[in-house]
Amino acid sequence: MTTTYVESSMIDSLGYDEETKTLRVHYKTSNSTYEYSNVPKEVFEVILNADSKGRELRNQVINGCFNSCKISCGGV
Repeated sequence: MTTTYVESSMIDSLGYDEETKTLRVHYKTSNSTYEYSNVPKEVFEVILNADSKGRELRNQVINGCFNSCKISCGGV
């Protein structure tokens, strides 16, 4: 999984695995990393290209129907 660091007050980095459709998000605000399952690549691309990545993540993934799992505190 390739990690991309982004400009956001909420998100430090985003990663996506096309094979498993897993979105990995490292949050600045909590210094925690979460993985979201079965996220289509198009959703990842919308978030990555959004002016407000945090808002788009919330709209597309957090408020959506994707399962999440906290995988770490303190780094990617």
